[in-house]
Amino acid sequence: MPIQVNLISTSCLILYIGCHRSLRLPIDEEAVKKGAKSEKETITATDAYKFPIVGSIALFSLYVAFKYFDKTIVNLLLSLYFSIIGVFTLTNTLSPFMSQFISGKKSFGKKFSLPLIGEIDALFSLAEIFCLILSAVFSVFYFRTKHYMMNNVLGISFCVQAIEKISLG
Repeated sequence: MPIQVNLISTSCLILYIGCHRSLRLPIDEEAVKKGAKSEKETITATDAYKFPIVGSIALFSLYVAFKYFDKTIVNLLLSLYFSIIGVFTLTNTLSPFMSQFISGKKSFGKKFSLPLIGEIDALFSLAEIFCLILSAVFSVFYFRTKHYMMNNVLGISFCVQAIEKISLG
């Protein structure tokens, strides 16, 4: 397949999947009225103004990290960060698909609250647990090999989750 066709078809497919899943993301109107945070977030004008500032701070901190720390340590930390975050994005990307094959109403885990962070919902269905284990194994292999196809799969899951979770107001 020519690289141009692959690039266009992959990016269109990512946009289609993310937008389609964004439309089906449930919003609990009663929970929002009570003050609870919805799973879907909306970008406000204030958030849009903050993006260049936060982006500049992130790039400057990466510059400082590469300037004062060894390159291998920074690469190790970034790889570790992307592997850990990749477990959760890959789990959230795969779980709706796997829930069609692995059904179960029972949830495992519990909800708890941490200071400065707030309430954490650690309730998982059987399909989510299976996807979490599969994603953890995938991320460990990515961390060890740094194979470009595994990097692409993690990148695709980041994109789908970002498009799915953020709605333009």
